[in-house]
Amino acid sequence: MASTPRSTRAQSAGRVAVESRASRRQDAVTVAIGLWLIGGLFSDGWAHHNVPELEGFFTLWHGVLYFGLLLAGAWFAWLGRVGGRRWYRHVPTGYGWGVVGIGVFAAGGLADMAWHLAFGVEAGIDALLSPSHLVLFTGGLLILTSAVRSRWGAGDIASPVAMGALALVTALVSFFLLYVSEFTANAPTIAFRALPEGHPEHTASELPATAGLGGFLITTALLVVPLVWTWQRGRAPRGLLTTLVALTSWLAAAVVDLDRAAVFGAAGATLGAIVGEFALDWLENRHLPRRLRVPALAAAAIIPTWTLHMASLAVGVGLAWPVELWSGAVIVSGLAAAALGGLAVSALPPPVNDAAARLEGPVRVADGQG
Repeated sequence: MASTPRSTRAQSAGRVAVESRASRRQDAVTVAIGLWLIGGLFSDGWAHHNVPELEGFFTLWHGVLYFGLLLAGAWFAWLGRVGGRRWYRHVPTGYGWGVVGIGVFAAGGLADMAWHLAFGVEAGIDALLSPSHLVLFTGGLLILTSAVRSRWGAGDIASPVAMGALALVTALVSFFLLYVSEFTANAPTIAFRALPEGHPEHTASELPATAGLGGFLITTALLVVPLVWTWQRGRAPRGLLTTLVALTSWLAAAVVDLDRAAVFGAAGATLGAIVGEFALDWLENRHLPRRLRVPALAAAAIIPTWTLHMASLAVGVGLAWPVELWSGAVIVSGLAAAALGGLAVSALPPPVNDAAARLEGPVRVADGQG
């Protein structure tokens, strides 16, 4: 009998740990810390791109980034403070993988320091693909998705907090895809030489355009995936498309030191996203069939974004691509967005007919009893 109260207390503690959920305000603090981490990450990217004399691990930009890690660790520990020294077992629902992410990020930081000391500082595409930086990416992804998982678990995917958390995750992924991003390449402004098939330099002449088309498709997927993820769960919050486009495009422009083409490209894409918001509202009010809704929304989000991106580049810098190439890039991106939406919808289970379920339920029970 003496062991019963202890057992009861343990069971109660277990229930509290399982049912603990962060409030929207607490998730907002997590998003604010995530914003610091993203700011530190992109400022470090700017330094790698624009400061040729950058040497060593101990830099101002690394200091900003790793201070964000300290903030995240302190905040997560405070959220799990009920567990004392074992705070990591008592963080709110959705934050468990974030705790793992803090450890992974810290390990990546130590590995990054050793990497810089051994091999020096990267200054190009190698900076985004070095193993230590990919470990940092993994840890950061686990940390930043904590608020997303928390809001998702609370059934709150339309709040500004959920939208901000999802935008920061997208920004993190966009940073590690900068080498294939249209927002840094602005490929339609790069000269295109059309050489006939069989010419010795035919393949080399088309490489910039080929890479540019790939950049459009990859950036399209980057923007569409979080939108589709939200549309599968309901109506996306108004402004999500604009937030994703503005954040990823302007941060990319900042990394290349606000290059003229990057600025005009980001401005056009942001304006296009605003236009896309009206298209999304119009389509949502049409009550499209379930299988058609998400593909149509995806195409409607991307086509205005890239159309005004092209128009802005044409006005501010000038397009070097022929009309077939730049118009085709917009159309292919729209088709790719619709295809991603279609794939996502096809993976969903079929809707349940509530009336049929109510009728079938008692019959199945009766059959089992008989």
